[in-house]
Parts: sequence; C-alpha cells; structure tokens
Amino acid sequence: MIRDDARFNENCIWHGNQISLVGPARFEIPRDTRQPWAIRTEDGRVDLQLVPQGLRRERVNFCLVRSAYDQPYGLYSGTLTDSEGRRHSVEKAFGLAEDHTSTW
Repeated sequence: MIRDDARFNENCIWHGNQISLVGPARFEIPRDTRQPWAIRTEDGRVDLQLVPQGLRRERVNFCLVRSAYDQPYGLYSGTLTDSEGRRHSVEKAFGLAEDHTSTW
C-alpha cells in the first residue's frame, strides 16, 4: 500500500521513553502460516523470529469481495538495535502478526 516505504513508513523501536526509527520491514511468511516467521528491516536493525503457538484464520468469499486473513500469535525472539547502536535482546515475548489478502 505504501509505494516508497524506504521514505514513508511507521516502523520504530520504543525502548523506555526513546523512539528509534527503523527502515522498511520485510516479512518471510511461510506457506503454512503456523510455521515460524522471520521479520527483518532492510537496515538490519530488526531481526526477529515469530514462533506461532496458535492461529486465528478467516476466509470470506462473496464473489466480488474476498478476504483471506491469518493472524498467528506466539513468541518473538531476536534482536532490536536502537538509533544509538545498542542491541536489545528479545526472548520469547508474546505477540502476533497478520497476513491479509483482500479483493473488492
């Protein structure tokens, strides 16, 4: 949806009261969304893996309107690097992700 996500994105890391802007995010989504996902930014400052523990799924097909939605939830692990160059470890932090394709 964002044509130039290197220039326009809302990706950031919050640590305490400090915000660090990061580059465009790239998601490696497995064919089976219940398998681990990789989430990284092009600048290398986000390197996370989501290991799903469950999945919310919805499929809608009304011919002209279609939606395929997967929302895995589980545990994130990896590293985040703030704008000062400090690396922060993430160990089994609960979170979710989304994969949504819609047509209308």
